Amino acid sequence: DVSGNSSQTFLDAGANYYLNGPKDYHKLNEIVNKINGTAVKDADVFFADEFAASVAMVGKSKAAIHTLKMIKVVAASQCNPVLIIGETGTGKEVAARAVHNLRCPGQPFVAVNCAAMTANLLESELFGHVKGSFTSAEREKTGLMELAADGSIFLDEISEMPLDLQAKLLRVIQEKTFRKVGGTEEIQCKA
Repeated sequence: DVSGNSSQTFLDAGANYYLNGPKDYHKLNEIVNKINGTAVKDADVFFADEFAASVAMVGKSKAAIHTLKMIKVVAASQCNPVLIIGETGTGKEVAARAVHNLRCPGQPFVAVNCAAMTANLLESELFGHVKGSFTSAEREKTGLMELAADGSIFLDEISEMPLDLQAKLLRVIQEKTFRKVGGTEEIQCKA
């Protein structure tokens, strides 16, 4: 919602169009028609690469272009797993989702915040559990690793995971199999 002199601020900042909230939604078709009928100058292009829109990332700075190129290289590689590092709020999940969208579009993308759960809950969430494996396990649960299937699983804040659970996860990465908590059957891990 843009009110008063704020609209001039957007125009001064380089915006070509703006809407003053829901009352201006009828102008969307007019704006789209103007965009489609206007030759786009190089300075107006906000996509750094032809695939940028398909990975939900835009930008034309050197850093954005470098990031998009790296995502393209990683997505085309056979690297599995992929480690993405960076400070909080730098877009690690956005980058992971971009690699996923290029590698296996249409497949599930499962994001897990490892710091937000206790060790026992996290293990059960990741690997699932069989009925009766612990006091409150009243039914069998499919884990997120299994739900990711042929897609991707993004483990955020993995360093916050207890070391014994990190070791179990390393084994899954190496062997590409895991067992549910309390289970004996080996389950293939493709994600």
